[in-house]
Amino acid sequence: MSHGNHSAELGAPVLEIPEAPSLERASLITPEEHVSRTGRAQSHWSHYSAPNRTMPGRLLIVGGLGGVESAYANVAESLAQNGLDTVTMNLPTYQHAHHQYHRDHLLSPERLLAQMVRRVVRDIKLEYGDEPVDAAGHSTGGPAITQAADFDNDLLHSITLWQTAGLTRGGVVRLGSRIPGVIWNGLKARNQLRQNLSSRATDLAREYVGYTKNYPRRALEAIAVCQSDISEPLTRVVEAGIKVAAVVAKSDAFFHPEETLSTLERIGGIQSFLMNGCHLLPLADPEGLTEQQIEIHGSFYRDEPTYDPLPKVA
Repeated sequence: MSHGNHSAELGAPVLEIPEAPSLERASLITPEEHVSRTGRAQSHWSHYSAPNRTMPGRLLIVGGLGGVESAYANVAESLAQNGLDTVTMNLPTYQHAHHQYHRDHLLSPERLLAQMVRRVVRDIKLEYGDEPVDAAGHSTGGPAITQAADFDNDLLHSITLWQTAGLTRGGVVRLGSRIPGVIWNGLKARNQLRQNLSSRATDLAREYVGYTKNYPRRALEAIAVCQSDISEPLTRVVEAGIKVAAVVAKSDAFFHPEETLSTLERIGGIQSFLMNGCHLLPLADPEGLTEQQIEIHGSFYRDEPTYDPLPKVA
């Protein structure tokens, strides 16, 4: 892991975020809607096609158990507007008891989310062509894409962890005590959130109404995932040669940046980037996160000169 200007401040080496040219501001892109199923669980996903595609691969954004798909639409549009085909997916519906049911999903719900990630990636390739798919996991989506990449090393070209769970000490009391700090940071960022999400207020409200119908179970799932430790599977992913990066929020009150960066440094082989912002970075600063993800994505393909970034469609 390279050293940057932020390393002394938080006690762990990180890559300095370079000055990048201004990105195109996202304009409305109408996504193509799809549904994937695994067993009796299903997940809705949306494909944002870049109007002028300049980046290889496709990026799948996997949100956390505390979020809904519309919350990631702004950053998906911004990424697509800047040349990268991007996919968002909703949390899978509950998998009912049947012969394919995984009993450990109740205690390890990230495994159901990881299973759905694998299904969605396969469906993306069936629908849009068999080229690399990269994944970015926010919060509890981080353990899901890590589990998916660990289960099948050929599934994903790279993974990027956005303010991920699973790299800090868990515990219901410890994590519960941090919730007020997350809420307070969200209140401090309310002007940014209002500005970025106002155009999606209706969609967000509708999705969150559906979300709250199952809030007790979602809350229990989030607690279970937040207590998971992805150090070992993430180490195996790195050792398998899958490219890994992490974007850490400087003011993340839920998954403290000092502890996250320390764990990443111990694992090794992971590009780490520190950004100003709170745990809600994809919502509060979608353009800033786009700028960072475009830089990360480009670096993942930079050492593959023989790869045709834009394969011709027959």
